[in-house]
Formats: sequence, C-alpha cells, structure tokens
Amino acid sequence: MLVLVNLLAHWWEPSHTVFPRSTTIATRMGVDKRTVQRSTNKLAKAGLVKRETLSDGKRAFNFEPLVKRLSRDVTVAYAIHATETHGDF
Repeated sequence: MLVLVNLLAHWWEPSHTVFPRSTTIATRMGVDKRTVQRSTNKLAKAGLVKRETLSDGKRAFNFEPLVKRLSRDVTVAYAIHATETHGDF
C-alpha cells in the first residue's frame, strides 16, 4: 500500500503516466530498492497499475486500471451504504 501511495504522489495529470525511480521511493520509505520492485510487480499482477515503457526507455506506471476499479467499487459501496440502517439515535 505504501508503494502505491508513493507512486500516486507523483501523479499530477490523469492522462499521464508516472515514472519515479525505485530508488527514490525506497529512500523515501526507508526500504531496499528490491522491496519496491517486488511491490510494484504485485500491484501490476493485481491489476491495479499497468507498467509501460516510454519512448525514451523510462519505465512508467499507468493508473487507468486502478481508476476503473475504484469507480466501479466506490459506486457499489455507496449503493450498499445507502441500504444499511445505522440504528436510532
């Protein structure tokens, strides 16, 4: 989760990818670069981010899968919450 939050900290424009270095995130979190790489692999396998290679060779992350999942799940969560009763106060 912390790696995802760190990736999202670089995401300013919805239509753009982000390309922070694993070493940058690792330093910020106080962990090894390999820990960050394993986490980004897990995020990609879970379908939360998509890895891309930019024309200049940089590795980048696209958050479109995460946005799609959240837009679907948040809508469902609001619908469920609207049907719940919270007792009388």
